[in-house]
Amino acid sequence: SLEICRQTRGKGGEQPSVSATCMYYEHSEPEAEVKPLKRAKTDGTQVKVKHILLRHKDIKVHDPDIRPGKLASKRSLAEAESTLLDVIEELMKQDCNNFPQVCRRISECTTADSPISTAGDIGWLTKGAGPADDPILAAAFSLKVGAVSDITPSPRGLHILLRVG
Repeated sequence: SLEICRQTRGKGGEQPSVSATCMYYEHSEPEAEVKPLKRAKTDGTQVKVKHILLRHKDIKVHDPDIRPGKLASKRSLAEAESTLLDVIEELMKQDCNNFPQVCRRISECTTADSPISTAGDIGWLTKGAGPADDPILAAAFSLKVGAVSDITPSPRGLHILLRVG
């Protein structure tokens, strides 16, 4: 199921800007014969995620992991948020099976240039390995496997995370 809520506000004749987004998505595969695991793949201290990154003009930090030709974004924060809301909707329509293709088309991170099966892969994240207020870690550990995050801001820009492990 998917629930997306958009709240917009505009002042005078200005275009509305996205001010808040909340989303819940849960993906479930048809039941299949499940073979028991010999051991758990993770004990809850690690998650594996992929991401889509969009920068906006308010991001001032130099990022060596930005795809060539994507260094100077002129989009506003509201435009980046609106684009990512559309991306979330596009992903949900196909149960995230189109994540690698969408990542390659949209993401400004060099991970999008990886082979299609690993596009956007930022690997295994370990709980407690970063700052306590790291928004990427908080979002990643709040997701179930197969779930997509809400728009998650970081010093690098805005992210959408997909938990894959």
